Amino acid sequence: MENIELLQSIRLIIKEELQPVNERLDGIDGRLDGIDSRLDGMDVRLDSIDSRLDGMDVRLDNIDSRLDGMDVRLDNIDSRLGIIEYNQNEDILVLLNTINEKVEKCATKEEVAALARLQGEQFLKPKPHKLR
Repeated sequence: MENIELLQSIRLIIKEELQPVNERLDGIDGRLDGIDSRLDGMDVRLDSIDSRLDGMDVRLDNIDSRLDGMDVRLDNIDSRLGIIEYNQNEDILVLLNTINEKVEKCATKEEVAALARLQGEQFLKPKPHKLR
């Protein structure tokens, strides 16, 4: 009987000694459950962010394709402008030659030089300032 009482006493002592440990373990278990639920929430948010990033990738690919198309169109416009500029330069040369021929028919080189000198002098003359 003494052995039984001794065993019961030992059990009671062990139970009392383990009580704080069990309480701490229960507290740790509760905190781990809280952390686990927060991690689940983070998983949901990360999945949402991941799907939004996938959508942005698709949109960026579309924008990239559109920009490539614009580059091609701008190259075409540049080529066409180069052709127009070349044609205009040719037209200007023809016009200048025609004007030169007309001037030579109307006036001598000395008259044209005198006229140019007069215009140059007129251009170089200081202009009077108007007072306010």
